[in-house]
Amino acid sequence: MKVSIITPFYKGRKYLGSYRDTISRNAAFLAEKNKKEGRDDSLEVIIINDSPEDSVNSFGETPFKNVRFLTNDRNRGIQYSRVRGLSEATGDYIIFLDQDDFLRKDAVYLFMREAEKNPGRVIISNALFETKGSNEPVYKTEKAKELVWDKKTYLTVGIQIISPGQCLIPKNLIPSFWKEHLISKNGADDYYLWILMLSMGIGAKYLDAPLYVHQANETNLSTDTEKTDVSSYEFIKILRGCSDVSSRDLDTLEKMLKYKAAFRKGKLMKKGLLSLRHPVLFFTNVHYKKITATYYGDRR
Repeated sequence: MKVSIITPFYKGRKYLGSYRDTISRNAAFLAEKNKKEGRDDSLEVIIINDSPEDSVNSFGETPFKNVRFLTNDRNRGIQYSRVRGLSEATGDYIIFLDQDDFLRKDAVYLFMREAEKNPGRVIISNALFETKGSNEPVYKTEKAKELVWDKKTYLTVGIQIISPGQCLIPKNLIPSFWKEHLISKNGADDYYLWILMLSMGIGAKYLDAPLYVHQANETNLSTDTEKTDVSSYEFIKILRGCSDVSSRDLDTLEKMLKYKAAFRKGKLMKKGLLSLRHPVLFFTNVHYKKITATYYGDRR
């Protein structure tokens, strides 16, 4: 089995050292397991530099050599860079890892073993959300783990996967539509991918181990709801031309995004009026928060 880790870098030179370390640790762990178990699993890394003026073209001193650096002709965005890396990837499985995030040293190995037991499925691990020096698991309750790949939840509550870095994706299951219809606004290309895959009936298996660490910082788009909303509206418009996704589902998703955007901006009275106008969405989200033990603003 071969895994390709694909990472767009945008002005990411300061992250290169920690990124190299997480890759090197996983490669070393995999090599050790190969030797003990008589396997021939492998790992490759493809880095796409999306800020040509800030050249990133070397890992520096490291025993791991199976890494390629590509440079876009100009700033092209996250989805373009991921798709470009995907076109160069030779692995059976893909991990889309962000430049500032980390994988536990045994992550790639454990992803592979879970994929062997669940062929033809996306493998989704638990994760740690790192903020202000503390780590908190993303999925805290059994119900949260059940909903990690539930289409209705994605449409009425929000995205459940913090980052594609916590997922091992069979390369042959990544839809051609997603690769051929790119969004220009950064922030929601992963949401776009999950909605499309869920609508196509592609399955997933949850792996209850925190293999991935997500860092919250000022450059991370996943916590910028206004930007991700703009990006989401763009992919919704694109998906209206896709026969695999129903217009009804897209209407539900767009309604949820607009409701939550207005709710976040509104004062107490406005929040109340909005919720009276959208009682199903309101109670769905209140119930979700209760059964998943998530705080206000988490998972949209």
